[in-house]
Amino acid sequence: MVDSSISLSGLTDSRADESHRRIIFSRYLMRVNEAAEDPPQESANSTMEEYFWHSAHWAPWSNWDLFRRSSNVYTSFLPTSLVRYQIQQGWSSGARWPKMTDPSCRVSPGKSNNLSIWEQPHPLKWKDVVKATADWMADLGPPLYVVSEDTSPNVTVNPAFELAYWRFGLGLAEAWFNELREEVPRDWTTVKNNLAPLPIQNKGIEPDFWTDPVYIDDHPSLVGLHGWLPPTEGLDLGIAKVTMEEVWARWNFSNCWGTLLHPLFQFDDVGMPIGGVRALLYATAMMAQGRDGSDEKEREGGKAPGFLRTGWNVSVEGLSMALRRK
Repeated sequence: MVDSSISLSGLTDSRADESHRRIIFSRYLMRVNEAAEDPPQESANSTMEEYFWHSAHWAPWSNWDLFRRSSNVYTSFLPTSLVRYQIQQGWSSGARWPKMTDPSCRVSPGKSNNLSIWEQPHPLKWKDVVKATADWMADLGPPLYVVSEDTSPNVTVNPAFELAYWRFGLGLAEAWFNELREEVPRDWTTVKNNLAPLPIQNKGIEPDFWTDPVYIDDHPSLVGLHGWLPPTEGLDLGIAKVTMEEVWARWNFSNCWGTLLHPLFQFDDVGMPIGGVRALLYATAMMAQGRDGSDEKEREGGKAPGFLRTGWNVSVEGLSMALRRK
C-alpha cells in the first residue's frame, strides 16, 4: 500500500494548524468508517449519487487499494441496472445506476430515486460499464431532477451542472474507447456535440432564484462546474467566478449538506461525524498536487498550486493529481 501526506509545518498563517488537524482527523475518519467492501451506507442504504464523495478522495491520496475495495460494485450492479431500465422502464439502451440501494442492487422507494441523474456519469471506467453508462446518457429524456432535487422534474430542462457533467462524461467515454481502439458509438458523439449551451443568469431560471429560500438551499451544484469538474467546453471562467461569489454571499449554508461537525450534522443517522471530510480531503489533495491540465510549473519544487505562497510552507509526499484519466 502506498501512502501519502501533506505537511503544514513551520507556518506563520494562524489557519494552518487547524487545517492540518482537520486533514489528519478526516483521514482517520475515512479509514475507520468508509473503507469497507460495500459503499458506505446512509440511512441504511448505499447512496450511489454520493459514491464520488465517499470514495474519490482515496485516488489522489494514493490509497488505490482502499478505493478498489468497493469500486467493483458497478460491475456487480450492471446486470440488474440493464434489466431494470431497459425492460421494466422501457429505455432502449444502456444501464441506469441506482440512486439508493442495498448490496443486492434493489432500489429503495422514493420519488427522486428514478429522476435524479447527476450520479450517472460516476463510473466511467471498465469497458462494459463505460459502454452501458454512456449508452444510457446518450438516450436520456425528461423528466429529471437536478442535484438539489428542488425543482419540478416535469419542467426542468438543461440544468447547468448536469450539462457540464454530460459533456465531460461522454467525452471521457469517447476517450476510453479510442484508447481501446474500439469504434465510438455515433450516438455518443452526436449527443455530446449537440448539448445545449450552459445557461447563464436569466436564461431558464426563476426570476427570484437568488432570493427565494427554496432555491438557495441544499446542494449549491452550480459551483461544481469549475472545481468539482475540470473546465468543459463552453464554460466561461469569468461567469464561474461571479457565480461562486454570488453563492458565497447569498447561499443558506446553515442548511447545506456535509458541513464538518456543524450542529446540523454532528451525528447523522448512522452515528458518525463524517460530514464534509471527504470533500475536504479531495480538495486539499487538489490544492497540493493540482489536477489534469494544471500547469506543470505550478508544481515544480514541491510547490502546492492551491495554497497561498505567503505564510504557508507546504510539503507534499505521495499524492497524485486529481481527475487523471490514466
